[in-house]
Amino acid sequence: MIRAARIARAAGLEVVADFERDEHSQFGELLLNVDHLIVSSTFAKKRTGLQTPREAAEVLAKTGAKVIIVTNGELDAWVVAEGSCFPFPAYPVNVVDSTGCGDAFHGVYAACLSSGMGLGDRLKFSAAAASLKARHLGAQRGLPTRKEVEEFLGY
Repeated sequence: MIRAARIARAAGLEVVADFERDEHSQFGELLLNVDHLIVSSTFAKKRTGLQTPREAAEVLAKTGAKVIIVTNGELDAWVVAEGSCFPFPAYPVNVVDSTGCGDAFHGVYAACLSSGMGLGDRLKFSAAAASLKARHLGAQRGLPTRKEVEEFLGY
């Protein structure tokens, strides 16, 4: 992963990462090669030893990533970007199953980033996709199309 991140950066691409584990001895080196770090509050709190997603996001920002996002399920996400730390609310939906919501968030974020979308819109689309996914049982069922996300957001 370190090699892949370095190749991507050398090619002028930004590296988006989601981690669930940090036990590998070279994890710290990998973390330094990430531009957009999106992790769950569970991982962030474990990694930093802090109690709140906000505190964990602020500490993770010291890795040098351009954007840090600590997702906190149906509550919100904490974002550190451009010198600010702020919450981004989740969209309220009838949650049936949260399996796959993080993957939906990450995938949509990366797709939006690659299309040149600004941070605010990336957050809106990602949170909407995760919320729409949560209305369905299973990891893949209910993954929304772009059109469904746009309709949900009123675009």
